[in-house]
Order: sequence, then structure tokens, then C-alpha cells
Amino acid sequence: MAVRSLDNREPVSIRIGQALSILSGTKVSIECHVTGVPESDVTWSRQDSSMDADGRVFVKGSVLIITNATKADTGVYLCKAVNLAGEVVASSMLNVTSKSVLHKLWIMSLEASP
Repeated sequence: MAVRSLDNREPVSIRIGQALSILSGTKVSIECHVTGVPESDVTWSRQDSSMDADGRVFVKGSVLIITNATKADTGVYLCKAVNLAGEVVASSMLNVTSKSVLHKLWIMSLEASP
């Protein structure tokens, strides 16, 4: 399921497994709800890249939070839960775009309309 937040920069929260398109400057939270016995250790990573260590990207509990998202934050984020019973990995795709790119796409769609 894709979620879009391209009309404003209000904070957005999704569950792992969803795809999200947002404007740069938006705060986004990706929740990785995990249950299990024994309790699972949850870790976050980014596919094909490291997560920025500049303080904008951090983990609180099992939630990945990206403040002031930039185009460089575009990518696939992985949540991995591990306990004695095994491990599970789930992912979400985040696409960060600028208002100018969105405006150009909107103009192109108007020009293409009959």
C-alpha cells in the first residue's frame, strides 16, 4: 500500500511494509510493530546504503524517525526483528521529492491533458 504526503510537510507516520512519497522537509516515522516470546531485538538499516548519522535519523523503541527528510533519504528501509525463535525482516520504500519537482510533474500532466 502506498501512502502519499505531497501537499504539505505535516509529520507522517506509516507502518513497515508501506511505501511513502513525501516532500523534502517532512518528518516521517516508520513503525515496526513486533511481538514475540522471548522479546525480539529490533534493528533498522537501509538497503544499499548507510543511514545518515547527522542526528536527523534515529530510532526510538521500534520506530525509525527521520526529521527534515531530504532527497538523500530516498531508499528502502529495513526492520529486522530477532529472538531465539528466529528472525524476520520487513521493508518500506521512502521517496523524498522537492516541491519544484512536484510542480513540474503537475504542469506536465496539465499539458498532456486533452
